[in-house]
Amino acid sequence: MECGLRALQELILLVRAREKQKIGSLAMKTNYKDKKIISGRDEEAFNEFLAGKERWNAYVEKHGDDTEVDFSGVDFPKRRKYGDKCNFSGYRFPKKGHVNFEEANFGGAVVYFDNAKFGEGSVNFNKVNFKSFVRFKYTEFGKGVASFNEAIFCKDVNFNFAKFGEGGVCFLGTEFRESLFFMMVEFGEGDLSFTGAKFRGADVYFNGTKFGQGRVFFKEAEFENSDMMFEYCEFKGDVSFRSLKGSDKLNGLSFRNSIFNKSLDISDNSFNCIPNLSNTKLTNQVSLDRMKVNHPNTYKKGDGESLCRLKEIAEDNKSYQQALDFHVMEMRAKRCERESPFSRILDCFFDKLCVYGQSISRPTICLLVSIVVSWGFYGYYSNWNMENSFLYSLSQALPFVSAGRTSANYNFNKLFTCGAVQEWMYFFSLIQGLFSFLFLFLIGLGLRNRFRL
Repeated sequence: MECGLRALQELILLVRAREKQKIGSLAMKTNYKDKKIISGRDEEAFNEFLAGKERWNAYVEKHGDDTEVDFSGVDFPKRRKYGDKCNFSGYRFPKKGHVNFEEANFGGAVVYFDNAKFGEGSVNFNKVNFKSFVRFKYTEFGKGVASFNEAIFCKDVNFNFAKFGEGGVCFLGTEFRESLFFMMVEFGEGDLSFTGAKFRGADVYFNGTKFGQGRVFFKEAEFENSDMMFEYCEFKGDVSFRSLKGSDKLNGLSFRNSIFNKSLDISDNSFNCIPNLSNTKLTNQVSLDRMKVNHPNTYKKGDGESLCRLKEIAEDNKSYQQALDFHVMEMRAKRCERESPFSRILDCFFDKLCVYGQSISRPTICLLVSIVVSWGFYGYYSNWNMENSFLYSLSQALPFVSAGRTSANYNFNKLFTCGAVQEWMYFFSLIQGLFSFLFLFLIGLGLRNRFRL
């Protein structure tokens, strides 16, 4: 009995050994250089991909430089343990071949491509639904286009310190539901496009990034409770934030300390935040056409500096009305920073009276009210001589008119012919003249600002 069992075990071991020998001989016969595609549907290729960077990199080295990697539509959860990370850090791909992960399913796993190195071909992650965190830190992309069109990032996505080659980078129609990090990234000569991208409460950080000669597009991108930070960046190509959707839902937009070697277009937007272009170097025109910054209910520290910079840009563009609007907001922001209560009260009075020289109607109404009030006052103390009272009040308001002084003396004598005039009447006349002069000055200031060429 025991002898029979031993014989059976030896037979099984012999069969397994022969199978391994057969598989090994077949592998030796495989010419990987002739294979033009590494497919995720190939059992061997898929297993090598999941085995770690050493196995995968050695597997890729067996193939030709122009071999394509096609993992499009691959369902990773079916072949892996639930909850495992998709850690592809340090992976190398063929030097010239394309890499395709379009519509691949990573399930709810965290996806890492840190320090991965793609070749000169295109890299395609279109229509992938990343349900967990995604990281491409220190990743190197080649000359081909890197596209994430219509992908969905449900959690944070991190491209910090990544490098892109000559190809463009596309996020057309991509949806971001949490933060997007592109800090200290180096872009190549291709365009970077977020046209039609959707930022659903996602903050965007491009701080310290260097952009190549390619253009940067955020045209018609949609925002919802998002911050966009482009501080300490260098843009060598044209930059467009024109016609953003939901620009009024942006919490912040900052280009502080950045360098623009070509044009910047922020036109056709309505912001509830104050775009920050402080300390920026602008070598070409900045387009602010039809850009509106709505007056905030409260100002925070630094808003005055940002508004001053916007005012300077508007003045350089000969857009004086826009510059005046920014000036009003700048003064209101700086008012909150004043330490002296008297200065704040005086500043507030100037704002309410003429909106810092922009309003013509407010001082005009005040002037007319002062004339009417003084008319009634003079009439009351002159036994209701209303005609002479009105002419005297009008002459006090318009003393610079040639007939003003003569009219004032004549009507004053008509009003007060019954004895000596009390001193306070002269005092009231002086006060009316002083306020009238102030209102006339503010009317002239408003006319000057309104019709400035």
